[in-house]
Amino acid sequence: MLRQRWEAVSFLHWRFRPPEVARLLPDWVTLEEIDGSAWVGMVPFVAAGTRLGWLPPALSLPSFPETNLRTYVRTASGQRAVWFFSLEAASTAVVAAARAALGVPYRRAVMTARTSDGRCRYASRRRGAGAGHRIEVRPGPPVETADVSEKDHLLTGRWRAVVPRGRGRLVVPVRHRPWPLHRAEVVELEEDLLASTGLPRPSAPPEVLWSPGVDAVLGLPRRG
Repeated sequence: MLRQRWEAVSFLHWRFRPPEVARLLPDWVTLEEIDGSAWVGMVPFVAAGTRLGWLPPALSLPSFPETNLRTYVRTASGQRAVWFFSLEAASTAVVAAARAALGVPYRRAVMTARTSDGRCRYASRRRGAGAGHRIEVRPGPPVETADVSEKDHLLTGRWRAVVPRGRGRLVVPVRHRPWPLHRAEVVELEEDLLASTGLPRPSAPPEVLWSPGVDAVLGLPRRG
């Protein structure tokens, strides 16, 4: 259905008690506990090369920043999936198309994403002075494939998303190579996306990973 390259990707993950997150989910998905906790991820990145799957790269949309706020669930059939609380994007076309076609909670936002001096800086604010974030991450050394923990694999390597559609839901398959992951640290973090979703204030700083990016293919959605 869609091709993109996800670049300069930062994974910020907070632990939550399962009931704090489960109460925000519909009853047709089940919260997945990982390492004994519920997890909420804030993932800012740059989407490049966005195009319908059959179009050539020359017809791609311009690159734009995006941030998704998500948790991890099981579908009715038991498959692991991502559940999005919100998605911010700086592309009017993508926001409009995704909301119309899939019903995903995209929001148009004024966003920037810059990489310089060995740091990645992301800023976002929803139109109309809504929720947003200001994040600065310093990528560190790469993580060898053999050293990626099961927890980090489960928090970054998801191969489908489940989204509401009318009275039902759709499952969108995702395909990409394994993430090349790096250790990372947060230099600056200001955000109110978590609170805007109804989540309590986290009790500890987020765990952080970073990736230079992957090429991704989003498949045709199906009822799930």
